[in-house]
Amino acid sequence: MITLGIGKCVADGSQGSCPMITSVHSRQFVSSIWTAMLVKEIFLHRIVTGDKSWVYHYKPESKRQSMQWKHPSSPANKKFKTQHSAGKVMLTIFWDVNGSILVHFQEKGQTVTSDRYSDMLVNELKPMI
Repeated sequence: MITLGIGKCVADGSQGSCPMITSVHSRQFVSSIWTAMLVKEIFLHRIVTGDKSWVYHYKPESKRQSMQWKHPSSPANKKFKTQHSAGKVMLTIFWDVNGSILVHFQEKGQTVTSDRYSDMLVNELKPMI
């Protein structure tokens, strides 16, 4: 059996009362560290989080629509016109440590209620986990 002595563990310097760590103890210690790390890793892989946000979409104007006639010697025109969004939809996304699990766009005209949200969790997210 291999024994490892712990340095000066007693203030009076007597080595006889110093505890010894055996290879069995060190294996048990390393095993308990690995077990704790695996439990932590398994726990982290079970975490799923989500967020929701408004996503705006636009109808881009064609190149022909954005062109303006100008005289060759006149300076270039500056565009100050802002483009209005064509609409917005609610995006709900869920992800875990490996990446996105579910990307859900709320249908136009629907309100996000607790019933719709719980239906999405049960019917769409739960089967994907």
